[in-house]
Amino acid sequence: PGDSLARISLRFGVPTGELYRMNPHIEGDELREGEFVAVRRDERPYGIGAANGIYYKGCSMEKLGRAMHFCTYITVGAGIYDGERCYESFNGSEVVKLALDNGKLPLIRVYDKSDGSFCSDKGKRKRYIDGLINLAMRGGYRGILLARRDFHDGYEEFLVELRGRMIGLDLILISEISAESPMGISDFSDGAILSCDKCFSEESAGVSFEDFEGRMLTDFANKGEATKTFLEMPTFAVSKNGEFLDTADALHLARGRGAITEKSEIAEICSFADKRYGSLRYNSLNGIKRRLDLGAELGYMGISFDIGRCPLPYLLTYDALFKSVGYANVERRVRCNPDTLENETV
Repeated sequence: PGDSLARISLRFGVPTGELYRMNPHIEGDELREGEFVAVRRDERPYGIGAANGIYYKGCSMEKLGRAMHFCTYITVGAGIYDGERCYESFNGSEVVKLALDNGKLPLIRVYDKSDGSFCSDKGKRKRYIDGLINLAMRGGYRGILLARRDFHDGYEEFLVELRGRMIGLDLILISEISAESPMGISDFSDGAILSCDKCFSEESAGVSFEDFEGRMLTDFANKGEATKTFLEMPTFAVSKNGEFLDTADALHLARGRGAITEKSEIAEICSFADKRYGSLRYNSLNGIKRRLDLGAELGYMGISFDIGRCPLPYLLTYDALFKSVGYANVERRVRCNPDTLENETV
C-alpha cells in the first residue's frame, strides 16, 4: 500500500524512466496494490547494502569510496532510541555527502534499546516516530534502518504508522529481523535485513550447512518474505568464549602467527588456535558461496555486509558471486531462456 514507481526506483536503484519503458501497462506514478512490476530485464537487481563502519579501525573514506560502486544502500550514521528520545550517537555527514555524490541511498541505523512499551502507548509511539523522522531529515539521510530483534504486540501497527509518514517524505524504511521474527515484518517496511548470527551458535556445531543454515534460510523463504529481504553476509570471527572479532583482523592474526587453519567441510567453518582467544571460527569462502548460491536460488532481494569488518577482497567476491549465481539461478528457476526474461514479472 502506498507504493509507487518513484519509491521502487529508490529501492532498487533503477531510473524511473527505465521502469516506465519496462512497464508500458502502467500509466502515471500510482500503483494498485498487488500489481506486478518488472524491475530489470537483463540482470538480477543489484541489491547490495553496506554498513559504513566509519568508526571501525581501517575503514577509511577511501575504502568507502571504493565500496560505493557495489552498493544500493549504505548505512551511514547511527542513532539510538532509549525509550524516551532518539539521538544520534555519531554524525555521518561526510559519508552522507559521499553516498549522495555516488547516487546511493544513505540510511541512518537506529538501535532500539527500549523495553517496547511504545507499541501499546499511542503517545510514546507518536513521539518515537517524530524522533525517528527528525533524526533522518536533520542528517540528510534518505531512510532509516531500524534495528530491533524482539517484537512486542502492536509492533506491526507501529511500522505501518511509521512507514505511512515516511512515504509522504520519500524516505525508505528497512527493518532488521531474524529468522524467528513474526511473519510480515518485511511487508510493513520497504525491505528487511535477515541476520544469520546463529551460524556460530552451539546448536550449529558439527551440523551440516544443509541441515542448519540451509534449512533456516529455506524455511524463512517459504514464509514468502525472501523477495524483500537482504541476506546478511558474515563479517565476524567468533572465539570459543563468544567474543567477536572482525574477520579482517582474524585473518591478519592467523597469517601473522602462521596459524594452522582447520576446515570443517560439514559446517563450512574455518578455525585456528590462538593464545588470547583460545580458538577463532569464521565462515569459509566456500560457506559464503553456498549462502550466496542458496540466497539467489530462493529469491532473496540482495545481500548486506559490514564494510568496516569485511576485507575488501571479500566484497569483490560477494559482488561477483551474487551476480553470477543470481542470474544463473533465476534463469533456471523460471525455466526460461534470456530472450524471454524481459517478459517475466518481478
